[in-house]
Amino acid sequence: MFLRVILISLFISLFIVAPCQSSRLNVFLNIVNPTSDKIILKIKNISVRIDNRIISLQDFPQKISSRVDFGQEFLGWISFEKGVIDQLSIVLDKVSINGKLFSIEEKKINLPVNYKILSKTSICLFVLWDIKASLKSEKFSPVFSLNIQRTPQRGDNLYISCDDSSTIFVVRSDVNRVVASLYIPSEPKSLDIDRFNDQLIVVSDKMRLLSIVDISALRLVDSFVLPIVNLPQYLFFIPRQSVIITDPVTSNVLLVDLSSGNLVVFKRLGYSPSDILFDYNLNKIFISSPRDQSVYILSKSLELLHKIKVGQRPRGMAILGENFYVADPATGMVDVFRVGSWDHLGRIYSGRGAVKVFSYIDRLYVSNEKEGTISVIFKNQMVVSKKIRVGKQPFTMTASSKRGWLYVALRGEKAIGIIDLNSLKLIGKISLGAKPFDLVLSE
Repeated sequence: MFLRVILISLFISLFIVAPCQSSRLNVFLNIVNPTSDKIILKIKNISVRIDNRIISLQDFPQKISSRVDFGQEFLGWISFEKGVIDQLSIVLDKVSINGKLFSIEEKKINLPVNYKILSKTSICLFVLWDIKASLKSEKFSPVFSLNIQRTPQRGDNLYISCDDSSTIFVVRSDVNRVVASLYIPSEPKSLDIDRFNDQLIVVSDKMRLLSIVDISALRLVDSFVLPIVNLPQYLFFIPRQSVIITDPVTSNVLLVDLSSGNLVVFKRLGYSPSDILFDYNLNKIFISSPRDQSVYILSKSLELLHKIKVGQRPRGMAILGENFYVADPATGMVDVFRVGSWDHLGRIYSGRGAVKVFSYIDRLYVSNEKEGTISVIFKNQMVVSKKIRVGKQPFTMTASSKRGWLYVALRGEKAIGIIDLNSLKLIGKISLGAKPFDLVLSE
């Protein structure tokens, strides 16, 4: 088991002092049987009844459209301890169809539910809006039904950690819709995937936990407290059942064996080590250390091999071809080095708050957090070829090779932006109602 005996007392004491966290209910609208009509509903209120208490959803939209991106709209959320959810109510104000106002036959719609929550969880309810059926009568009569999330089918799913809601969301990448959510204790940060064992590995900073999620069942199967760390934030899974974890507070870097849960080795590294990159071809670990303006290159046993001085506050890293790229949000630059010799080749101005870099095929993508853009740099070029405006605070990125999409965490919008990698245009957003921190695809 992962939970070691020597950490049991620490684990118990941590839970005693940690604040009690509530369950989270996430509500989404899914469009069913769409038509060419543009229908806009103005919303007065959305609420749920739990143990005879009426609780209004937080962050519910003032209006919803039948033409929402990817046929899904976030309707709001609530937090609560436990109880039986037996009803969801939507109170409508007005409706317009193709720009003309229509009267509404029934302004308050009550949808029955029967879902009992006994322990901390994060769960999704999906309101299905049948557009075609809603237009059958002379007066507009919205046809809604309700579904509770099911265990997602294994396939090409996007997993998103949200550190402000103790939640991992699951998005089906073929339709770009949220299909489920899962509770992860206290502020999940970085996550990665063990494809051989079909597991997600998640690090949570507040409780110093490393959590293991069975992907096929979407179930938390194990967790253990990490030693000698304070606020661990980043991890990277490497072959042979190992995971690297950085803690910017203690400046410790850990190598943990997932099969036993044992700490293999740790090293104090620089000042506030953060982002991690493992390159499978070089078989080397790269860790950026913003406070000492360095990137450290390590072996898989955490032996220090090389140290590179970089800019003012180096963060995200990527390798593309023969070049190694490092983003520096303090200067907006991307520093470029030659792999192997580690000679500095130059700097590329990307944009304000250049924080993360992601390489895919023959391009490098840079998220410029402070200006809301993604920069595109082609292989072996020392200039930005294109900027794509995506929204507030773009952060982590990942790409779907099957779909040809780049997913971008938009922390300032509590959403995921999607870029078509052929046209290099933003094609839509997936609203989550929570701040995305990290992304990983299961394809």
